Amino acid sequence: MDKKCQKNLIAAFKTGEVEDEEVIIHAGQMEPYLLFLCSGTLIVSKDEGEDEILEKGAIIGLDQFLFNKPWPYDVYCKEQASISRYKYDSY
Repeated sequence: MDKKCQKNLIAAFKTGEVEDEEVIIHAGQMEPYLLFLCSGTLIVSKDEGEDEILEKGAIIGLDQFLFNKPWPYDVYCKEQASISRYKYDSY
């Protein structure tokens, strides 16, 4: 990969910090993001009592990114986290 491609790829990723209890994605939202969890813990709020806990290294949003589907569940931060977002229209 040449330096220009590397620079464009790095620019396409938006990395940021997320605070405790902050909602990252709302159910029904049409955001074609691919999310990479760099640190911390996220919760995917599926149904009452059936939350999914995501740890460092998790990748979410494949269906939303590839097929432009709405997010089926709320995703929020359980403890401070760092996430990288890659948006569909970035490439």
